[in-house]
Amino acid sequence: MHETGDPLLSCTLVYQCIVKERTWGFISIVQRKKRANATTQFWYTDFSIMALKRKHGDDRWELVQCVLQGVERTCDCELFLDPDFEYCFLPFSYLSGREEMEFGAQIEKKKSAPFQFTTYSANEVIVKAQVRSSLGRRLPIELLHSSLVSSEKKISHTLGPRTVLLAINGDGCVYFLVLNAGDTGFVLNLKIDLNRGIHIAYGSNNDTYSIPPKAQCIILVLTNDGRQVSPCVNFKFKTDCSNQKVSSETTRNATTYAYSSIGSRASLSLAGEAICRRVESGESYRCGEGTLDERLWNTVM
Repeated sequence: MHETGDPLLSCTLVYQCIVKERTWGFISIVQRKKRANATTQFWYTDFSIMALKRKHGDDRWELVQCVLQGVERTCDCELFLDPDFEYCFLPFSYLSGREEMEFGAQIEKKKSAPFQFTTYSANEVIVKAQVRSSLGRRLPIELLHSSLVSSEKKISHTLGPRTVLLAINGDGCVYFLVLNAGDTGFVLNLKIDLNRGIHIAYGSNNDTYSIPPKAQCIILVLTNDGRQVSPCVNFKFKTDCSNQKVSSETTRNATTYAYSSIGSRASLSLAGEAICRRVESGESYRCGEGTLDERLWNTVM
């Protein structure tokens, strides 16, 4: 893994798997054992993994699983492998190649984060490493958006007419996704109470974002540091939808945007539009706050 500015490009390889007999597979990305010794202060980085499949002969991959994770030594997924399909696994990381911080002090500058891709199964699984570019730039971010919008572990906040802020809880990470099904753009300010053990993996805290109409956008990603996991994340937001005039050119660009990075403004998905359709608030200016607490998911899902 390398720091590239776009986490979905942090790994130069993807891993294609082919099976000849049906089998249950356990896929694991493992980082080398922590090198806590006298000469280095190594710590693990954050790994997530996207699992895709397609029928033999098809060009289009579809999402099977998306495991979103904070800082851990391993990232795992389990799935049923069918010989009628070929499978592809895309590892990615936000923190690889960035300096490690502890109590405000820089520990180490990591140029890369090595890992081992491993499969465990009753029947043989053939693994072939392919160049990352074989997936293209657009597909992974499309599938990531799809996974976030459809996640059960999310809370939503109404920002205005047909505009919604989603906070999606992963395993030790949180994604903030904005949906705008309205005909006008708006601006949003988001502030996170950063407890000890929580860091900004992508975006800027207490920053203001401009969201065009008919678009959705990942604006902020939080991750734990693997040392001390805080189960509670508090955040505040305020938005102004009242006077955001957007030109027809901006609207066209928003709806035909070619994904170029994790923060690209994407066309509003059908699932995102369905969520926004349920919002009936007529307010043009709104302030609010929310809490994500992973200890509650078992009771509120």
